[in-house]
Amino acid sequence: MENLTFNFCDGKGLVLAHRHINGGGWVADTAQVSGDARVFGNARVFGNAWVFGNARVFGDAWEVSPLYIQGTCFALTHAAYDKIAIGCRIETISWWRKHGRAAARKEHFTEAQITEYREYLRLFSLASARIKKEARKQRKEPSHENDKGRVYEGRRPCLAA
Repeated sequence: MENLTFNFCDGKGLVLAHRHINGGGWVADTAQVSGDARVFGNARVFGNAWVFGNARVFGDAWEVSPLYIQGTCFALTHAAYDKIAIGCRIETISWWRKHGRAAARKEHFTEAQITEYREYLRLFSLASARIKKEARKQRKEPSHENDKGRVYEGRRPCLAA
C-alpha cells in the first residue's frame, strides 16, 4: 500500500493519512473512522478523533477557526464559507443581506442592533472573500512529491490568523 501524507494545517505538518473508502475525505492514520461512518469530499478527520456509527462528515474543511462574533443579541458564526449562523438560523451571506432586516425585526431588534449586525455581516463578507481568493490561488498550485510517497496539500490554504 502506498504511503500517503497530508497537511491538515494543525501545526504538525505532513502526517501519514489516507482517503476514506466511504466518501473519499482525508483521514489521518492516527484517527479512527469505523462502521457505516462516511467522510466526504474535502472533509478531514485527524488527531485522535473517532468517527463511528452512521456519522457523516462532509463539507469544506476550515484551515483556521471560523470567524465568531458575540453580538448583543445573538452570536454569529461562519457556518460554511458562504454561510453565517446568527443564533440558530443558518443562511447565506446574500440571504442575510436581503432578508436580515426583516428577520431582525421579527426578533424585536432595535435600529441600533440592526446597524450593529449589518456591520458584522460586512466583516463576514470580507472574511469570505479573503478565504475564496486564497482557495482559488491554492488550487492553481500543483501538488508535489516527497520521500514518503505522494503528498497532497489541502484545497483550502492555511491562513494566518
